[in-house]
Amino acid sequence: MSRYTSRRENTRDNHDEFRHHYRRVLDDMQRLGVKDAKRAALHFTLWHVSPGYHVSYERAYTMVCRLLSGRHLPPREQRRLTVWHDIASHVSQVCADTGLSLARATELVLDHCRPRRFYMSADTARTHVITQHLCKERCYF
Repeated sequence: MSRYTSRRENTRDNHDEFRHHYRRVLDDMQRLGVKDAKRAALHFTLWHVSPGYHVSYERAYTMVCRLLSGRHLPPREQRRLTVWHDIASHVSQVCADTGLSLARATELVLDHCRPRRFYMSADTARTHVITQHLCKERCYF
């Protein structure tokens, strides 16, 4: 992952990754005969598929330092705060286990750790990720 990426590129990467996983889950659910497969695939992908972290190293390092030093983060959307807490938790564990500096541990986490789930709402997934981009090929939701 490039260290120097814009927020727009990070969002696009996250949406692309979500669409990729959603398509695979939807195909499997349709093959298995799941009722309302589109809705089921959307929720399954949001809550059970592990994406990558799509944040820049500089931003992650800044936010991890703030969190681990006890300073509060600026008020933001809850999902975004959850991402930073998730990354900081991984970094803290890596530092404790390996003795690496925060900078090196942050780099290691961004390159090799996976979040627990996609940090987007069902509405965002449905509206911005699936409907706008996939209906061009064939409508998935």
